[in-house]
Amino acid sequence: MEPLNWFMKTLVDHYADFDGRAGRAEFWWSVLMFWVVLFLLVLIGGLLPVFNYIAALFIALTASPFLGLGIRRMHDTGRSGWHALIPGLNILLAAQAGTNGANAYGPDPRAPG
Repeated sequence: MEPLNWFMKTLVDHYADFDGRAGRAEFWWSVLMFWVVLFLLVLIGGLLPVFNYIAALFIALTASPFLGLGIRRMHDTGRSGWHALIPGLNILLAAQAGTNGANAYGPDPRAPG
């Protein structure tokens, strides 16, 4: 799946979804695309200050989907979603491979079908 598709899946399909699991590809590609879009908005905001307000609105509108994404990523590693709120540790845990097969939080997101 392409990076933009992962990003749109996070924003549209899982807007306020805190259940289930998110694989590493979904998590990292979505995070990368978030930072690319935010960087471009801030860069343009240096030339046209109205884009700074658009960047702030973008951050506010993506807070819920990305919190849900972080929680689903923790679920994929077999941990409680609360681990997504621990600074520093959450990045290390998100980088780990998810549990193979189904776990207490749902089916394996990498499973075909």
